[in-house]
Amino acid sequence: MTITELPRQSVPSEGPRKGVVVDRYFTTEGVHPYDEIEWERRDAKIGGDGGIVFEQRGVEVPKFWSMTATNVVASKYFRGKLTSPDREWSVKQMVDRVVDRLTNWGVEGGYFTTDKDALVFNHELKYLMVNQHASFNSPVWFNVGVEGVPQQGSACFILSVDDDMPSILDWFKNEGMIFKGGSGAGINVSRIRSSKEQLSGGGYASGPLSFMRGADSVAGSIKSGGTTRRAAKMVVLDADHPDIRDFVWCKAKEEKKAWALGEAGYDMSLNGEAWQSIQFQNANNSVRATDEFMQKATDPSAGSWDLKARVGGEVIETTSAQTLLRELSEAAWACGDPGMQFDTTINDWHTSPVSGRINGSNPCFPGDSRVHTTHGLLPIAELFERTKAGEDIEVYTHRATAEQPGDGVVASMPLAVMRNGTSDIVRLRFTGGRELRCTPNHRIWTTNRGYVAAEELKQDDLVMLNDAVTAPTHASWELPVALAAKVAARPREGQLVIRDLPARWSDPLAELMGHLTGDGCMTKDSTVWVYGGDDITDGLIDYHQVMLGEVFAGASRSAQDNGTAQLRVGSSAVREFLTALGVTTDRAATKHIPAAIFAAPTEVQAAYLRGLFGADGCVSRVEDGKANRYVGLGSASERLLKDAQRLLSAFGIRGRIYRTRQVVRGVLPYRRVDGALVDYESGPMYDLRISGSDLERFAQQIGFTSNRKQAELSRLLGETTRYATKTGTRLMSREADGQAVVYNLNEPIHHSYIV
Repeated sequence: MTITELPRQSVPSEGPRKGVVVDRYFTTEGVHPYDEIEWERRDAKIGGDGGIVFEQRGVEVPKFWSMTATNVVASKYFRGKLTSPDREWSVKQMVDRVVDRLTNWGVEGGYFTTDKDALVFNHELKYLMVNQHASFNSPVWFNVGVEGVPQQGSACFILSVDDDMPSILDWFKNEGMIFKGGSGAGINVSRIRSSKEQLSGGGYASGPLSFMRGADSVAGSIKSGGTTRRAAKMVVLDADHPDIRDFVWCKAKEEKKAWALGEAGYDMSLNGEAWQSIQFQNANNSVRATDEFMQKATDPSAGSWDLKARVGGEVIETTSAQTLLRELSEAAWACGDPGMQFDTTINDWHTSPVSGRINGSNPCFPGDSRVHTTHGLLPIAELFERTKAGEDIEVYTHRATAEQPGDGVVASMPLAVMRNGTSDIVRLRFTGGRELRCTPNHRIWTTNRGYVAAEELKQDDLVMLNDAVTAPTHASWELPVALAAKVAARPREGQLVIRDLPARWSDPLAELMGHLTGDGCMTKDSTVWVYGGDDITDGLIDYHQVMLGEVFAGASRSAQDNGTAQLRVGSSAVREFLTALGVTTDRAATKHIPAAIFAAPTEVQAAYLRGLFGADGCVSRVEDGKANRYVGLGSASERLLKDAQRLLSAFGIRGRIYRTRQVVRGVLPYRRVDGALVDYESGPMYDLRISGSDLERFAQQIGFTSNRKQAELSRLLGETTRYATKTGTRLMSREADGQAVVYNLNEPIHHSYIV
C-alpha cells in the first residue's frame, strides 16, 4: 500500500468555502508590522523661489525613508487642515486610514473566509506600504478613509459626450468632480457638431472648441482652488471632424498670446499672469487618426481627405491628409500639442470589443529584436504583423522561468502580440560580445535574482543564455521568393545543362550560401566562391562544384596566381535569386547573414552554418600551459559574428566573440602575387569561439563538410575533456540608445519568451 498526496481540490469538505484564505508571507503572527521597523520624528519642509512653501513639524516616518518621501507624503497625502490638531502627522495614521477602510469593506462584502484572514490581509498590506514594497495611486491616498468625501480610487477616467446641451453640461460636472478627487479624465469630443454645421432652429453650432474653453476653465479653477494637484486632462478629436484645423492650432495660437504678454512685462512663470490669462492650457490634445488617414498622408496619390458633418455625415470640406499631417507636425513643434492616437490599431487590439469601440485612450523590444519561434528567429515587428494577419506562430519559453523551474524549452501560442508605441531604448552590452536593446523597465531573467529590470541590472547579475534547441518546426521548405527563371551552364567539353532556379530550400543551397558569405562575393557580373589551399587539397572545392551543378546547373573553375581557386557563376538570374534571399554585395567588414536563413528549417540553418564555418572557421587546440580548445569563426565583420551567435543560440550553442586585431592604421598596403601593389582598409578582426560542452553540440548539429576539419574536431572531442559551458552572461555596460517603436507579447505558460 502506498500513500500519495491528493490534489487539494479533490478532497471534499462540508461545503464550498466562501471567501479567500490569506496566508502570512512578510509578517509574523502576534507582531504588528509597525513594530518590526524603527520610526523617527522629523520636520517636512519644501522650499521654493519665494521661500518655504510647505512645512509640517514632527512628522513620524520609518527611519529608512528618504526626506523626499517624507516631504511628498506629508505635503500631498496627509489629510486635514495644516493648522488643525486633527491633521494626520504620522505615516501610521495615513496607512491605517486606507488599509483599515479596505479591510472593513472586505469584511462587509464577505471576501474573507474568517476574521483571521481579514487580520492577515490587513497586516500584510500595511507591511507592504510602510516598507515601500508597493504603493497605491494618489487618489486612493487622497480619498479612501476620509469622511465626507467620495471614496474615489481610480487614477484615470474616460468620459463621453453627445451632441446636446445636457450631455455637455454633464461633461463639465463629471470632469470637475473627477479633478476634485485628484484623478484625471480623457474625452473624445468628436460627436459635437462642428462650427460649420447649421442648427435646426437656424444659425450655426458653436463647435467643440467653444465647449473646450468652458471645460478648460473648470479644470483651471479646480487646479487653483483644490488641495491636491493639477487637473490631468486629455481631449481628443477625430481627424475627419470639420473643425480639425482649429483644434490642431488652438494651443499654439494661445501660446503666442502668452509670449506677447511676456514681452509686455507680464509674469511668465508657471502660475504667472501670462499663462493664466490664456486658454486650453489644462489639457493635452490629441488627434485621432485611422489607417486610411495615414495611408493618404504618406501617399498623395491615394486621394483626398474628407471632413464630414457630425449629423448626416455629408462631406463639408475636402482637404489633403498630407497637408493636415504637416500642419499637425508644425503645431506640435511649436507648442508640444497635439499628439496622435491611432484609432485603427487601438481597436484592432481591443481586448473587450463587445463593450464598444475605444474612442479615447506598455513596452519591451524594438522591432528588430529576434524572438525564438517555431517559424524561426523572427523580428518581433514581423511577428506582430504576421499574427495580426491571422497566422498562428508559437514562441519558445524556458522552463527555468517557471514557478517550478526545470530544464529545456516549450512552445506556446501567445495570447497577444502588441505594438506599444514609441519608447526610450537602452543598449545592454554583455560579456562574450552579446547585446540586447530593450526598454529600461523590461524585465530580464537572471539565474541569481530572477527577473530584474534592464535599468537595474548589475555587473554581478548572471543573465541566462538559452541552452536548448528552439527548432523552427513550422518553418516552410518553400523559399520565400519565387523567381521563374532558368539557368544554363556548359561544363568544359560537356553538354549544355539547363535547370530551373530552386523553389525549395535544400542543404546544398544553404551550404553554398554560407560559404559565399564567408569566402565569396557577388559583383555586378558574377557570383564567386573562393577556396584556399587546404580547401583545394581537401576536396571541398570539388564537392561544392558538384553542388553548384545541382543547384545552378554548374560553375566555371579557375586557379588564381595567389594560390587560391574560384568557382564562378555568371548568370544574372542567380544574382537576382540570391539577392532576393538576402545575399548582398557587402564587403568584408559589413557582411551579415541573409535574412531568409533566420526563418528557414533547422536543417537549412545547420547547412548554412556548416558552409560559413567551412569557409572561415577553424579547430584550435593549444595545449601549452592552460589548454585553449575551441571551434572558431573569424571575420572582419562584427555584425556577421553577432548574427552567427544569434543563429547558434537556436541550437542551444553559446559562443563568445573576441576582438583579435585592433585598428593599426587606416590603409594597409599589400603586394599581390603578380607584383601589383594595392591598398586595403585595415580594420579590426573578430573571432567567434565555441568551447567547453558546447563543442559537442556543434559537432552533433553543425559540424564541417571538410574531411580535414571534421577529423580535427573529432580528435579534439575524443582526446580531451571539456568543462561545462557557463549558463549565463554578465552586464558590461548600459547606455541610452534613442527611441524606437516597441513591441511585446503575452506568453501564457511561464510569462516569458526568448529573445
